[in-house]
Amino acid sequence: MVKIEIISNPLCGECQKLKAALKERGMKYVDFDVTTFEGMGMAAWYGSPDVLPMVAVDGELLDKPWDVLENV
Repeated sequence: MVKIEIISNPLCGECQKLKAALKERGMKYVDFDVTTFEGMGMAAWYGSPDVLPMVAVDGELLDKPWDVLENV
């Protein structure tokens, strides 16, 4: 089973849509909220891009977050 990590913001519409799509497909993920210290730390770990959501699969950041729905 792969490990999916999402770095998101509660006010980010795309973040919420992606998490809903994952949940609908029964895909489990760990969510890191960038408004928390833990979330900021994870964003920094993956390079702090300005665009959310960020998605990592087994520790590898995806260039296109929505690819997680097709490639996992």
